[in-house]
Amino acid sequence: TMFTAFWEACRQVLLPNASTEERRQDDVLYASGANSIADLKSQATEILQKLVSNGEIDVLPPIPDESWIRLQFVPNVTTNALA
Repeated sequence: TMFTAFWEACRQVLLPNASTEERRQDDVLYASGANSIADLKSQATEILQKLVSNGEIDVLPPIPDESWIRLQFVPNVTTNALA
């Protein structure tokens, strides 16, 4: 899709800081580097801007708006009231 580069930048923001508890007694997942959709968008955009500054990519790729990003995290099962 046209947002592939943006989603890869989001992956760089979300995955490195997420981890499970070592002892595995519970399914505890520690938070990632982003604490809101706006923060995720900001950090991912910053990563992409650094790639442009370093010359790794020529032009800043398209960045989706916050409502589109939020929509990607909504469960796709319509029978669930809560995620």
